[in-house]
Amino acid sequence: MGRFRKLSLIKQVLFLILIMLVILLILFVISNTIAKRIIEKKVTDSVSKILLQVEDKMESFYSDMDGISTSLLYSPTVQTFLSTNDDLSMILMNNEIISVFSNTILLA
Repeated sequence: MGRFRKLSLIKQVLFLILIMLVILLILFVISNTIAKRIIEKKVTDSVSKILLQVEDKMESFYSDMDGISTSLLYSPTVQTFLSTNDDLSMILMNNEIISVFSNTILLA
């Protein structure tokens, strides 16, 4: 400490400013690292939540599609159409089949 007092006032002020700058730099690096970790954690949490929502939506969509395909499969009109081997009957049933599919699309 005696050596510090022997320095001129300008050198003492410059030395103190240098120490403050070093301390500020260290604090900046530490706070930047902490902020980076917090941001990464929040982004990771947000992405995880979004992925869970997408997964739920996809499961709901596939469940709906399964229900729709099952209802179409067991529709008497579709069953009759699929079991018919006569081309003329199939052509005549075309409007009924279109109606069944249109109604299913409107309900989905």
